[in-house]
Amino acid sequence: MDKGPDLTKGKMENLVRMDVILKKIKDKQEAQEVQVIGKKENSAKIDVFKKDALKSPITTEKGKVPEEESEKNAGMFSRLKKDIPDQTTTTTADTISEKLPLGKILLKRGNITKEQLLDALEFQKSDEAKNARKVYFEALRGVRKIFNAYKKGEGIKSEVVVNLGNKIVDSVVLSTQYFLKLFHEADSLRLHRYLNAVNVSILSTVLGIANKFDADSLLDLAVIGLLHDLDLIKNNSLLNKTTKLNEEEIKVIRKHPLNTVTYLDHAFKLKDKIVKSILQHHERKKSQGYPSGLREQEIHEFAVIVGLADTYEAMTHSRTYKSKLTPHKAILSIINDSKDLFPYEEIKKLVSCVGVYPVGSEVELNTGEICQVVAANPEHPLRPVVRIVMDKEEGEESSKRELRMVDLIKSPSLYINKEIVQGSIN
Repeated sequence: MDKGPDLTKGKMENLVRMDVILKKIKDKQEAQEVQVIGKKENSAKIDVFKKDALKSPITTEKGKVPEEESEKNAGMFSRLKKDIPDQTTTTTADTISEKLPLGKILLKRGNITKEQLLDALEFQKSDEAKNARKVYFEALRGVRKIFNAYKKGEGIKSEVVVNLGNKIVDSVVLSTQYFLKLFHEADSLRLHRYLNAVNVSILSTVLGIANKFDADSLLDLAVIGLLHDLDLIKNNSLLNKTTKLNEEEIKVIRKHPLNTVTYLDHAFKLKDKIVKSILQHHERKKSQGYPSGLREQEIHEFAVIVGLADTYEAMTHSRTYKSKLTPHKAILSIINDSKDLFPYEEIKKLVSCVGVYPVGSEVELNTGEICQVVAANPEHPLRPVVRIVMDKEEGEESSKRELRMVDLIKSPSLYINKEIVQGSIN
């Protein structure tokens, strides 16, 4: 498969233009203008990786537009959105040189002050976080419309799916860490079908970036992630059972890949690799999967990626029949128990992307300080970048004092003692 350029270089933290900062950040208002300019530059960089026009994975359409969501469901999304904190990350003067390699030079020259540089960074990060949240919840609403249209026997417009996939790819390329944080924080039993579709689409895109896939392939992965479990929306009553499924119920559930591709291929023509990947996303490398019991070489690589993303998503989110695992425990479970289910190289890429301690995880250091993981170190997954949020002995929240960012690679005397159940520090 044609491997495109490394799109992870498009992250906004790495695209801050120092020459623009030098000219523009004289006050906070001008710093906001820098953010707008940065967005345009990042969008232009994405276009470089796209062809003249992204080929739609769906070429024809039938049916009509699904009806607008009800006020009741809109309220559900609103409540879920309120439960997810703002993703803004605070940067201190000590981390300027890490975020902006030319920061020290400009400061020494007296061209800008620390306060101006920090203001620019805060504007950028805050705006990037807000945009990630906006796209995430737009995707949830879009998936709900698609799934409910299918459940009611109504048509699905191909461009709706493609546009949603494009928006996810474009946004995830620019703000990977923010989307991974949203991935881990958004959780709702009532909305888990929609959350699963969006989350699997996001994580599949992240894994596609790690595989250095081109833009067309990233779009294919995003669309497969959105539609992989479409038919399950008709079996919510079985999926929400708190007791074990009997053999007949299991057979019904295991028909969903075939039912999904049968509907989609009838409603509009799909690329062969999309059909195969949706059909095969529950296949496993030693014939343990379904519906055909294929072996590793027979399974499409997109199906492997979506299957792994789906497995990790299900482990880290609530279901009526099980409690969710912490991201750390889910990663360890996949490493220890799923090595015979998925290729070793893809498991390595998952660990590299989300980390043994994924972004958003809450951990305790050997000093007793409570921290939140803010960035992964792919080469050293046990030593991420953390933000100290509370001193355990004093019980003092870091918002009442200077925020401290610690890169554990650069602090060999510090290490993570244990992971904390998310939200318990409050």
